[in-house]
Amino acid sequence: MISKEDVKKITDLARLRLSEEEIAKMQKDLAEILEYINLLNKADVSLVKASFGSKNKENFLRPDKVQSISEGTRQDILGQFSEKQGDYLKVKKILT
Repeated sequence: MISKEDVKKITDLARLRLSEEEIAKMQKDLAEILEYINLLNKADVSLVKASFGSKNKENFLRPDKVQSISEGTRQDILGQFSEKQGDYLKVKKILT
């Protein structure tokens, strides 16, 4: 079982403020997670062939092709934006 002090240390590192009830629930949840990890560690994987990366995998993404849309759809999209600059749509800055 994970100790209450360990849970408090983890929540401090994560900069979380939890009530005593939430700490108790977190203690129980983390104990269950660790128990599951221990179960996985005990699993016999000696017959499982190791594989690394995406070797021999096919690209599942579609080709990057321009797709045309109708003028009506284009106007609908343009109409949903409050700011435009010619045919370009202006959005608020999201990166700082």
